[in-house]
Amino acid sequence: ARLELLSSVNKMARVDRHRYSEIVQPSKKNAEWIFKHPATFHLLKPDILFSRKVILVEGESDKIFVEAILNLCAEHEGGSMDYIAVNVGGTGSFKKFQTFLKIFKMRFTILADGDAEEKFKPQDTGMLTVDSLSQGSNLENKTTYILKKDLEYLLACLDRKLYNKCKRLYEKKPERSYYFIKRLLAENPDAAQTAIQIAHLIGDTNDDMVHLSTHNHTPKFVHQYSSLNVDD
Repeated sequence: ARLELLSSVNKMARVDRHRYSEIVQPSKKNAEWIFKHPATFHLLKPDILFSRKVILVEGESDKIFVEAILNLCAEHEGGSMDYIAVNVGGTGSFKKFQTFLKIFKMRFTILADGDAEEKFKPQDTGMLTVDSLSQGSNLENKTTYILKKDLEYLLACLDRKLYNKCKRLYEKKPERSYYFIKRLLAENPDAAQTAIQIAHLIGDTNDDMVHLSTHNHTPKFVHQYSSLNVDD
């Protein structure tokens, strides 16, 4: 199923059960904005509205490696990840997807290549490299992480010898990403800790985007999120 009936988007609602139940529904203005961009959103799966967090990436390679590192690191630590990775199809689409997710009060992280840095507010961005991780740079509570090249390149830098071996063995990126990260976690403890650190940065929920009450667990009902100003 896809989000195809955008003409009925004003009837679309999302239930947020992060700390208490809250039903989020677009205002009329926001619904009209979504309907203006059917080519951008029509391929989204409806379960995007039920995930705890969305990770926006530029291309399919990043999506493959995001899914692999989050799933395998969560499995390695005995947990699970409730997220969806979305390939936005290029830097020009990040803003529209940001607006869409904010309309539904969705938590999100953006992974963008270096050439897209100027498109984001400096206070929201952090440079995600092996050096910045090892130097203890302040990367917490950022919504956007800038990659030197792409996520595959960043992870390959953790163990270049192992990555090249997996690249020779597995031509297809889904297989390569899975076996590279799986072996990295099992065979290289130091690199594994850095990979887990990357997974935590990408996958942890940024609660600053949504102001939630910590003392009232009573369900809230339909909330018209009309305070967001949408742009064409």
